[in-house]
Amino acid sequence: MDVVYVDGQPLPNGPVVAYAFSNISTDHTISASFATSPTWTVTTLTDDVNDSGSLRYAITNAVAGDTIYFADGLTGTITTENELNINKYITIRGPGADKLLISRGTTTVDFSVFNIVEGVNASLMGLSITNGTGTISTYGALAGGGIINHGNLALTGCSIHDNSAIDGAGISNVSDTGLRPILVIADSVIYNNTSASVPLWWSWCGGGLHNENGDVDLTNSTISGNATIRINNDLNYLHGGGIVNRSAGTMTIQFSTIANNSESGGWLETTGGLASEGRAEIKHSIISGNAGGDCYIGSGSITNSLVKDGSCGLAPVDPMLGDLTNNGGPTLTHGLLPGSPAIDTADVCTVAADQRGVARPQGSACDLGAFEVIKPTITTSSLPSGIKGQAYSATLTATGGNPSYTWTIIGSLPPGLTLNSSTGVISGTPTKGGTYSFTAQVTDANNSSTTKALSIIISNH
Repeated sequence: MDVVYVDGQPLPNGPVVAYAFSNISTDHTISASFATSPTWTVTTLTDDVNDSGSLRYAITNAVAGDTIYFADGLTGTITTENELNINKYITIRGPGADKLLISRGTTTVDFSVFNIVEGVNASLMGLSITNGTGTISTYGALAGGGIINHGNLALTGCSIHDNSAIDGAGISNVSDTGLRPILVIADSVIYNNTSASVPLWWSWCGGGLHNENGDVDLTNSTISGNATIRINNDLNYLHGGGIVNRSAGTMTIQFSTIANNSESGGWLETTGGLASEGRAEIKHSIISGNAGGDCYIGSGSITNSLVKDGSCGLAPVDPMLGDLTNNGGPTLTHGLLPGSPAIDTADVCTVAADQRGVARPQGSACDLGAFEVIKPTITTSSLPSGIKGQAYSATLTATGGNPSYTWTIIGSLPPGLTLNSSTGVISGTPTKGGTYSFTAQVTDANNSSTTKALSIIISNH
């Protein structure tokens, strides 16, 4: 259940999982009791089920509805020697994907780092997950190197990288015994995962994400640098370096970026980016630079999006992406380069922030993809007055955006004063008194600009 507020304050100790009303008095005061979800705190990076401070201990001993936190300042790597099995409704709140890494160890045994059991609701937040090699799925192939999801999983603010498997090296969303799995991904990055196909007709690959027969919602997230590699002349026809969505799967993608993934050569309906024979609805997104083709959709639609190679029925447009790097926030993103046609192009803005947490929109409309260009802000609140015939100097200042800045004046400065467009310095000797109102405009290296109304008063003496 959600957090309950009493007199404007949340009840302590976590989300409410049960409640009971016991009495309503004559003055309409309601008496009630609430049961809150117990919480666990991980205090060590060890993977010992007998250590009460370990993540594995917390997962093993938690009951449905519990939340697992991490102690303040706990950062580093938790190395696991077998999968972390989530078989109950729990929430794991990590300190941030840039602070805590959960990694499969050096064991030769294959396993997924996380295995979400069928019928279970789970939530993973603020974690990096790496080095998993997958679990044998009902289709006989190693699936879900980082995460195999048979249940209902919400993944927020996570980084899934450098895992391997046959299907879904990063994540595989696949039914176990028949219940349809649900995967909701937000504010996350899935990158540098590798699927290697073998001559099995039930192997469908998907370097970053594999959706076999479930439902996937991908929002404000990046799928980048993943690969599907063909081995031994495998003829499986649906390979996707970034994402595979099988015929029984449905997928919704919005404000996301699928870039620089690769596919080394399947048979039919293969692409380096997104290969979907199931239903896919794509909006406000970017698909670009994927080796082996950007996009194939067998059913569904793609609207208000940019596809660099013009596949999926759109005109070819280069979205002008930067490299995958730290652009701020806990997860890696592809920034938009100056002049990108993705800037201020979304026809609607259904998300409040981008993958990094930057507020949307920064301009007249949201940017397409997972990254919102931060516009500069003029920090000068007012300008000093001057005196006719005496030297004058004042500096316009700004913050944010992508320096360097270029300054312009819309309107007129007092006669005798000029603006240095590079430094924002207004200087000279005013020749006429009066009040002069104008608009200062600053433009950053991304060609994003903002304005502010200002004035200068020049006295005659």
